[in-house]
Amino acid sequence: FSVKHYFKLKHRIKEFKPDIAHFHMYHHYLSPSVLFLMRRLKRERDIKVVVTMHNYHLLCANNCYMRWKANEPYICEKCNFKKYHKILHYRCDNRNIVFNFLKYFQHVIAYNILGLQNYIDYIVCPSQFMFDKMKFIFPEEKMKVIRNCVFNIEKVLPEVKEIAAEI
Repeated sequence: FSVKHYFKLKHRIKEFKPDIAHFHMYHHYLSPSVLFLMRRLKRERDIKVVVTMHNYHLLCANNCYMRWKANEPYICEKCNFKKYHKILHYRCDNRNIVFNFLKYFQHVIAYNILGLQNYIDYIVCPSQFMFDKMKFIFPEEKMKVIRNCVFNIEKVLPEVKEIAAEI
C-alpha cells in the first residue's frame, strides 16, 4: 500500500474533480492503493475508472504468468485469479520466500477481501491475448482491445474517442 501515492492522488482528484480516472497500469509504484482510493471516491461522486493493463497483476500474484525453477523462467497459469496461494507453493518470485508471501498477502487483501477489482469500470487491453485472459474476471462488455498506439495514434484515435463516449 503506497500511502504517499494514495494521498498525492487524493489531493489531485479533489483539486481537479475529474469524471474519469485512467490508470495506465497501477502496479508497482502506485499499488492497489489507488483502487482503494477510487472505492472511497466513487461513493462521494461518480468517477469512472479505466485501467490499461500491461501485465496480469489482477490474475497472477507474480504479475506475469511466470514462475522460476532453478533460475529459469517458466510460463505458469496456475493462479488465475483468487488462487493466489499457488505463488507460495511454486515460489513464483525468484528473489526469496519473503517476496512470495508479500505478493500473496497483497493480492488476498486487495482482491479477495476488499474486492478492489470491482471498482474498475473499464479495462483497455493492448492485445487479444490479454483480453482473453481478463475474461476470467471481467465481462467482455467492460473491456476493449486497443493495440499500443505509440506510432499510429491518428489511426486509433476514433476508437479511443468511441470508448470514452461509451463510458
